[in-house]
Amino acid sequence: MTKPPPLSPSQWADKYRRLSPEASAVPGAWQSHPYQVGLMDAVVDHEKVVIMAAAQSSKTEILLNLLGYWVTQSPGPTLVIQPTLEMGGVWSRDRLGPMVRDCPILTERFAVSRGRNAKASVRSKSFDGGQLAIVGANSPAGLASRPIRYVLIDEVDRFPHSAKSEGDPVSLAEARATTFPNRRIVMVSTPTTEGFSRIFSEYKRSDQRRWEIRCPQCGLESPIEWESMRWEGGGPEEPTGDPSAVWWECPRCGGVLPESEARPVLEATHRPA
Repeated sequence: MTKPPPLSPSQWADKYRRLSPEASAVPGAWQSHPYQVGLMDAVVDHEKVVIMAAAQSSKTEILLNLLGYWVTQSPGPTLVIQPTLEMGGVWSRDRLGPMVRDCPILTERFAVSRGRNAKASVRSKSFDGGQLAIVGANSPAGLASRPIRYVLIDEVDRFPHSAKSEGDPVSLAEARATTFPNRRIVMVSTPTTEGFSRIFSEYKRSDQRRWEIRCPQCGLESPIEWESMRWEGGGPEEPTGDPSAVWWECPRCGGVLPESEARPVLEATHRPA
């Protein structure tokens, strides 16, 4: 028996994670984009992490990376909450299953479903050192049973405001982790309407970190705002023209950073606001 090598979540993902053809247009080895590193590694030092981000910005893949990281580095009872029970089943079959199949380090740790007494099902799975339950926010029974160390909450803005007569599903889920001093809660979602958005309210209660980019001309570090994006024949105020060649414009000096040159600048900045 050997102790797992000390890895951060982003290092684990870069070393072990493989994207499956069912979930990615470019299957193969995962490579963390600069903005994803801080999102994943925040769980090392913080009990609760809130990720508010645009659609198709790898939120669910980040949850899968964290799940794989904990299963192999520090296993414990884990809960994944999807907006509905049906969506939980789809997530398990289409996202989790292919990841376990295509990542050998996970394949050897998860129990394989065989026969009537199988330890694995669509919504309940066993792995070395822990169990995984996949529930829907509309299912109060799934939110009110055994204690949980890791809680992963996906697309919280699509949750119902009450799990039938049991109350708020987010509060129910967080209450299940209170007995673990080393608990971790990760909540992600695309925001919806201000005033009704759960993820926006949670973000406001956080330290509100945002990704910054350093202007290559004047050195100003600032978040990437929609108002600073430009393209040929248009921009945020005039959404016309050809956005296929977009660039970022520094809000202080007007310096231009084309998309084709952005990655080295992002890697050089590499820190949140």
